[in-house]
Amino acid sequence: MKETEINFTIGSKSAISLESLVLSRALIVRETIQGYYFKHLGSLL
Repeated sequence: MKETEINFTIGSKSAISLESLVLSRALIVRETIQGYYFKHLGSLL
């Protein structure tokens, strides 16, 4: 492999891991917000 190919592979792998990190963080935040709202709705009902 040429050096540019190696750099491209490393770059795309880090981009994928960063994207999955952001996605998992967004899912955690969404579940936390949903759980928060469900608790308050449950206490109101």
